[in-house]
Amino acid sequence: MIRHGVKTAMLIGLAGALPMDLRAQSPGSTGPAELFLPGLVSTGDYELNAAFSPDGNTLLFTKSAFGHWWMTVFETERDGGRWKEPRVASFSGRYSDADAIYHPDGSSVFFISDRPTDPADETTDFNIWRVAVTPAGFGAPAPLPEPVLGPGAEYFPSLTREGVLYFSAARRGSDWGFDLYRARPTATGYAEPELLPETVNGPESEIDVVVDPDERFLVFVAYGRDDGLGSGDIYVSHNSNAGWRKAVNLGPAVNSAAREYAPGLSADGELLYFTSERPARRKGDANLDAREWKALMHGPGNGAGDVYRVRLSDLAAFEEP
Repeated sequence: MIRHGVKTAMLIGLAGALPMDLRAQSPGSTGPAELFLPGLVSTGDYELNAAFSPDGNTLLFTKSAFGHWWMTVFETERDGGRWKEPRVASFSGRYSDADAIYHPDGSSVFFISDRPTDPADETTDFNIWRVAVTPAGFGAPAPLPEPVLGPGAEYFPSLTREGVLYFSAARRGSDWGFDLYRARPTATGYAEPELLPETVNGPESEIDVVVDPDERFLVFVAYGRDDGLGSGDIYVSHNSNAGWRKAVNLGPAVNSAAREYAPGLSADGELLYFTSERPARRKGDANLDAREWKALMHGPGNGAGDVYRVRLSDLAAFEEP
């Protein structure tokens, strides 16, 4: 399970013993992606997600037990140019929670949880929840209503400025994996979710979608595609007058032979954040002494999820079409 009570200073000390290319550059890829806040966000624990408040001064991310049987949302604030030690978000810690993201107007946070939706709820699948952001902190969580709340699990909510909700769910029967959906807001909740077109959804599984607040593009994770580099790759689809264009793999600047997933955008929309399980070492690398081995096993690059970031302007798939 998640290691509680590990001091940030200790984690930073372990990260400082790692090779410089691990602290700065993204091992296992050929691009400009860099490890995000090693020792603070990217540690020896399993981290995923990165979601910023509209002003960029609050960050939500997830720590997970291996196997994702229990996930917890953490938060940290920027103070004088430095990020504070992360703490468990007030709405998390009791159930398995993840995939937190701010509404673009900052009024609320959406996240997934396996907590019961009502006293009679005996299911254990994930649903999308919403919690208000107030001057006093986070309010009480509430599940999104039907038809977003469906018979199976829903994952990774993301919203446009107009409140259009994007998410992933398994709703096409046992022959299909997860697909990406869009639900438009109504006066009482949301309209029936629309399956995104085949330019985005393929024959295997698509999950973890983040949409640009102005709906210019969406970034998501796909599995089992012919142009994939690993077990899960991140793709982008640009919007046009004709609809969503054919999705493009972001390539080795982001993806590796390991799994990449859980994309997110910076508050200014200039940076892409993502989680990678890429290791810092490969079989056959130089011998490690005991101190180096301990630093590797208890720091980022140990094969658990770490958070990376890259500028969209450094990715060919984001050049003007």
